[in-house]
Amino acid sequence: MKNFNFTYLLVVLGSIIGAGFASGKEISVFFSEIGQISYVNIILIFVVFYIILKIFMDISKLVKPNNLFEINRQIFGKFHKIFNFFILFGLYIIVVSMISGTNSIGTLIFKNINFPVLSIFSVLFSFFMLNLGYEAISKLNKILVPIILIFIVFITTFFVFNTNFAVQLNTKINFLNIFKYLIFALFYISFNFVYSSGIVIGGAVNFSKKQAKFNSLLICLVLGLIVLLINFCLLHSSTEIFYSDMPILNMAYSISKVLGYAFSFVLWLSILTTLISTLYIFVNCFSKNKFLITTMVLTSAFLFSFFGFSKIVNFFYPIQGAVGLVFIAFSIRFYIKQKKIHALNSK
Repeated sequence: MKNFNFTYLLVVLGSIIGAGFASGKEISVFFSEIGQISYVNIILIFVVFYIILKIFMDISKLVKPNNLFEINRQIFGKFHKIFNFFILFGLYIIVVSMISGTNSIGTLIFKNINFPVLSIFSVLFSFFMLNLGYEAISKLNKILVPIILIFIVFITTFFVFNTNFAVQLNTKINFLNIFKYLIFALFYISFNFVYSSGIVIGGAVNFSKKQAKFNSLLICLVLGLIVLLINFCLLHSSTEIFYSDMPILNMAYSISKVLGYAFSFVLWLSILTTLISTLYIFVNCFSKNKFLITTMVLTSAFLFSFFGFSKIVNFFYPIQGAVGLVFIAFSIRFYIKQKKIHALNSK
């Protein structure tokens, strides 16, 4: 187990498992709507994810960056400023969607209070954690991520053993739909990866080849198996659950109110892990005025969060997935070019 880095695993998972993932909404939008073919898409896409993770861990040794802007400068050359804008915008959208997710949970927990209590507390807590730095964020993820994963697995497993297997999502299976959701699956991986790439690359700088391979495989297995489990539950759930803002939360409430309230709290924790990790990547792109930038981002994101969680996920996430694909394509091109240069120099 010497090749296994538990802290790195949890920090990367924490940057991915936010409101969209833990609520099941991302899985329904990017995978489940195509029906049974979604299983094939999930398996294929996590094989691709494993390859991409390994490549970016190798890139970490070539780039050795302090932030995401430095990664872009080397990968995109003179066009890096253009892509910096797209990356920052995408990170900002994730921050907005995470705060919006807390709004959705807050209205369920505090039904009699017409005030965004949970959102305001989340913003203040994120501000506090960000000022403590990466070490504090990694320690927080060590506690929160395992709790989140246990709850997701428990709810979905319970749902599997108590579901009506006759219920199936009705989908139109044709070539265009299959192609569309294969692209959506690619968008999902690129979207989640590109905005956690700062953490992926930064944390893997000192990894050996064995460590890179082992940790990449473990991250993909954990995520892939949980996505398959969530996808199965969604395909056998009612349309009311499937098309809701937060399908897994609705599954929890369908099991019992106590579990529903407990998972509401856990879901909020999952939002915090992604909110803090994403905010850390965003703010770390700047060397000056980090306090002012953090204040401006959190304040404006809080205001924009009232557009609604579903609208943000359905509209912005696929767009950001397309941006992520461009980032990954250019990164692989950079990686191949550097490998060729290294091979020529070693002769």
